[in-house]
Amino acid sequence: MIVDIPTSSEFFDSATDLLHSAWDQVAGLLVEFDEIGDFAYEALDEEFDDSDYEQYWKAAKQALTTSFTMVQQGVEFFIKGRIASVSPYLLLAGNPSAWPKQCDKEDKSFSLFRSIDAQDLVKLHDTVFHERFSPQFRTWYEEMRSSRNKIMHTVDKKVSLNPETVLATILYAHEYFCGEKNWIRSRFEYLDKTPANSMRYIRQHEEHKPYVLLQVHTELGVIVEKLQPSKVNRYFGFQKKRRSYNCPSCYEVLMDLDFFEPGYHNEYFKPYQKITENAFFCCVCSYSETVSGQRCIEEHCDSNLVDNEKGLCLVCGAG
Repeated sequence: MIVDIPTSSEFFDSATDLLHSAWDQVAGLLVEFDEIGDFAYEALDEEFDDSDYEQYWKAAKQALTTSFTMVQQGVEFFIKGRIASVSPYLLLAGNPSAWPKQCDKEDKSFSLFRSIDAQDLVKLHDTVFHERFSPQFRTWYEEMRSSRNKIMHTVDKKVSLNPETVLATILYAHEYFCGEKNWIRSRFEYLDKTPANSMRYIRQHEEHKPYVLLQVHTELGVIVEKLQPSKVNRYFGFQKKRRSYNCPSCYEVLMDLDFFEPGYHNEYFKPYQKITENAFFCCVCSYSETVSGQRCIEEHCDSNLVDNEKGLCLVCGAG
């Protein structure tokens, strides 16, 4: 009997974790480069030029390649998850004569059996799953596999990756299999269960909450700068070229940081986007409310965008 049979949800969970691991690497590099640039400007009164940028990402080529490979593996797991929802046995390859010895007399783990080749996954999926892949996805998937193979199997210096490409690939894959504008919510769920945040003491006191929020804000702050406005709007629901505002709900959570100071929030991504004349929505924490129209209490601030529920100004954070 075959035992330890993977479920569809297990494949999906592994796929999602792979996408987040790839995101960790690329976002970490972007944040690091941004912090180095800030340090250089403040300490040395110098700004990075194009050569600094090119040198940094040239040195980061292996990390980007590894991230891209994880994305491809994640997409393959998503496809396997859909196939497994029909029957996990469809993933087994080869004739029974090539199966593990004694499998008809002893229990054998599913992992001991050879699975079908990655190049056959799409065909198998479209044969057994109730919804076939779109032509757009098929083209995207083949281009991704082709790019990955070129990068992994050549030393041609002209073949390279940039962070924008990897990020866009992650976001497209997650959107296709998990729905629109779900990445930030998934990001919170992933960060909430990291090894450190899974510890009993941390969870009991919920001391990780502001740090998780800070990480999401920090990542988005640099990533929104790199992605095209159309992609930012598509994946985050944020219109990059419009003025943004502070989120009173995020601000309250960030106040629990050990090193929090008034005005600290202004260093990070401002996720608010006005939806109507007096209503707004936070693209990060999904908080929504209306503004009172009252003037901010701070003398230096002429804003009349004060949150009705929390009484905090969307411009300066005072309240």
